[in-house]
Amino acid sequence: MDNPSNFNYQRADYFSEPNEPPLIKIFESFGQLKAIESSPNWQKHRLYKIYNEAQPFLSDLLARANSVSKLELGDFNDSAKERRRRDHLRGPYISLLELVQKERSSSRQAIKNLESHAMRISDPTPPDDIADRISFDSKMQEIRSLLRNQDTQKRIETINENLEVNNPAFLHSAISSPDEIIPKNRLNEIRMNFAFTHTPTLKNAINDAQELAEAIEQRTGQLSGTATAILASKDLEIPTSKLEYFQFFPAKTEREQQLQNRFIETENHIARQRETFQESQLSGSGL
Repeated sequence: MDNPSNFNYQRADYFSEPNEPPLIKIFESFGQLKAIESSPNWQKHRLYKIYNEAQPFLSDLLARANSVSKLELGDFNDSAKERRRRDHLRGPYISLLELVQKERSSSRQAIKNLESHAMRISDPTPPDDIADRISFDSKMQEIRSLLRNQDTQKRIETINENLEVNNPAFLHSAISSPDEIIPKNRLNEIRMNFAFTHTPTLKNAINDAQELAEAIEQRTGQLSGTATAILASKDLEIPTSKLEYFQFFPAKTEREQQLQNRFIETENHIARQRETFQESQLSGSGL
């Protein structure tokens, strides 16, 4: 099995400035895209790749938004006309949102993978020999008994004091405990610090991954904002329901979830009212 401590990270070193994607000049007039001069080269290469992948979707969406007025809508009712317009716009719009979702998910997963690696560095490694394993388990139980006689803060201090003298046994006893010796968030914090002490470049890797994820979140938000601005410039609504849209942009907080639920409920309420009105017209009861 590979030793998790055998980890080395070095940031990609790009000596040349990447060429600015044409997308920025083409769509900056919609007021969402911002230049990326302030970003370091190692981020620009990833961000510009995303921009280049997004350009055909935005270009197609703009072309379709410009041609909506030419759609043959005939004698369709208002609801059917709206569906035709949405269907006309959906392809490139959904493709753009899928790109945004993929890039955000990928950047977040990179952070999780590194954090999982950091956790494995402090995993207890029981010996394979049966007699040695019995002795190991007995020692862990003995340490846990000692810790349980202390309050939570003292337990944390004891674990850290032992780590300072290169004795991870107290940390291992807390990790392998069937019950919670110290709160999980504090235990994870100690485990991360332990990993960074033994693998310094891992901290750099996580910091860079977090910075890149934040940059991707911001820049992909500008891309989706540009798509919305393109549609708004032609007095068009986004071609998805609120429920579908929020599946691409899940809430991060309870407050955001409440707001999203409210938007969805309002949209559903309006849709039900519209259906009731149309049914009444068809039946003649609305005359």
